[in-house]
Amino acid sequence: MAVSGYNEETAFVDIFSLDIDSNSHENPLLSSQPTCCSVQSLESYEIRPCVCFLNDDLLIKSFRNAIILYDCKSGQVIKETTLNKQPTCMTTRDDCIYVSFGNLNIDKKVFVFDNRLNKIRTITLRGLIDNDYPIDFTVNEDQIFCTTHFGKGLLFNASGDVEKRYKHAFFNALSVTFNEVTGLVVILWGKRDHDRVVSVYLPSRGDYLATFNVPLYSVKIRINSNINKFFVVTKETGEVYEYDTRDIFTFDDLLTCLSSLIAPEDQSKLNRYFEVQQDNKRWFLRSSDLQDMYEHLRKTGRLSAEELMAACNHAGLSEAVEVIYVYQKMHNPGVIGKRKAMPHGEQQHNEHVETTERERQQLKERHNAAKQEKQELVEELNNSEVQMVTDRLQVTQERLQKTEADNIQLTQSKEEMLKELGGSKKSLKVTKDELAKYQLKFAKESMALEEVLKHTRADMYKSLSPVSAHEESFPEERESLDLSRGSSLAADYGRLMVGIAENLTLDITLRLATLFGLPPAEADMLRRVSFLETPGITLLNFMKTRNIINMYDLTNLQKGLILLQMNRINENLIVPYQSKIDPFHFEENQAPKLLDWPTDDYQASPFAEERPVSSQESEERDTSEQQHDKRVYEKGQMT
Repeated sequence: MAVSGYNEETAFVDIFSLDIDSNSHENPLLSSQPTCCSVQSLESYEIRPCVCFLNDDLLIKSFRNAIILYDCKSGQVIKETTLNKQPTCMTTRDDCIYVSFGNLNIDKKVFVFDNRLNKIRTITLRGLIDNDYPIDFTVNEDQIFCTTHFGKGLLFNASGDVEKRYKHAFFNALSVTFNEVTGLVVILWGKRDHDRVVSVYLPSRGDYLATFNVPLYSVKIRINSNINKFFVVTKETGEVYEYDTRDIFTFDDLLTCLSSLIAPEDQSKLNRYFEVQQDNKRWFLRSSDLQDMYEHLRKTGRLSAEELMAACNHAGLSEAVEVIYVYQKMHNPGVIGKRKAMPHGEQQHNEHVETTERERQQLKERHNAAKQEKQELVEELNNSEVQMVTDRLQVTQERLQKTEADNIQLTQSKEEMLKELGGSKKSLKVTKDELAKYQLKFAKESMALEEVLKHTRADMYKSLSPVSAHEESFPEERESLDLSRGSSLAADYGRLMVGIAENLTLDITLRLATLFGLPPAEADMLRRVSFLETPGITLLNFMKTRNIINMYDLTNLQKGLILLQMNRINENLIVPYQSKIDPFHFEENQAPKLLDWPTDDYQASPFAEERPVSSQESEERDTSEQQHDKRVYEKGQMT
């Protein structure tokens, strides 16, 4: 065992021989005998030298900014490497040396050297805050357990990222070590001049399993997994204390740890396994069921780690099983660890080492040959890949050129088709406009013919009825005169109705319906029929049915249009038609009932300009006209 220290005059490393009794491993290893050797530096030192064993014979130590490989048996320096900074903590693992530079390590890096002090790689510890740096660490495979200047206990992975933070409520982390046999992390905690404690952790858990008091001013802790011992060294007094690792994690500590790990719903499973009756009066106490179970097992003689392991396995409590397994490995004498080789086996051990060294050299040569062969294969593969990529690139370029030519041809064809399509659209639009004109003209003629047909049919019925004696004296002349005049007037009346309906929007139609006192049902029908045909035609039919207007008198319609300021309809349509019916003398029963509306309040003359039409009314009128033209055309087709 090597212990490093310093005072105002010198820095030193003392090497102790441990007295291992092969018959009893309970005896202490440290004795009061003086050290077997001591390595001193004549210069004063401000930082404790770092020291660790590379193997049974080789010692790694640091002085100032140098790392020295030292042979313990011969006392000779094998190799020395000078660094730019002064190491503050150092450890070894698998013939590799891990070095950190503490407060001088601005980048918070850990440097890795081989057993010949050649630098291999660098690990950057991420997750440390500013001005924080490692003060002690140990390595297990690809894990780095570290304590920092600010009292943090951390676990880093091989990439330097923080995987776990170990906690203690009242102390700061001072030193850390790892037990390879039990898989436990052991951390020394302290706070200035307060007590020091050693806490045991599972690597995957941040809360400690057990705690153990150690002397005041303890600053470093190290554990030897082979002999199941750990050692603590103090700062002020320079004393080294030896402890058995089984004293850290006792059976009582195991029971306490299980009480914190097992949830209340899992406690009932253990009670059923051990056939322990629960006390329902103490349900509010978290560990009351476990305490009853412990007491029951203690009375029946079943309180042991083996029984608890079986119960937790049966209940599926993986964390509790892991803790019990660690306890068993720590306290089972069969797994205490390897023993130091006896003197008569040293020759056999040396021969085995030499054989291993030769095999290692052979493996190294084979590795170099395989590496060279790999390099040749890589070069050949690269050449093949380059040729293959070149061929593929040439083929791809040819395909690309062909595709570009096809795209140009398609673009030209597309432009020609678009031009043809544009011309077709223009001709189609002209054809549609002409067709709409013919449809409107045809609809008007159809409406006029319908009115003529109705009038002719009515005149024929009249001609068949009894007539007066005066009419009997001139029957043929009167009938021919009435038929010719009536047919012409009916045709004009039908065209007039279509023309008026074209100029009536849905809004004007509803206002006229209200003005003429049509029932709400008919007004609602106008709204619904507007989706199928021009609502003006339906309104005029309602007005003819109620004798508000007829072929011989449109006075009521004129008055309504004047009130709504639709004077252009009167001027352009009704007035020319009215001039045709004024010369006729129709019977009194053919005149509709005139509606008495006050027209004096309107300043506009009967033929004044119409009021401005809003955009909404204009859109409604256009839509109504289009729908009307379509319906009139369909109606003409049906006729």
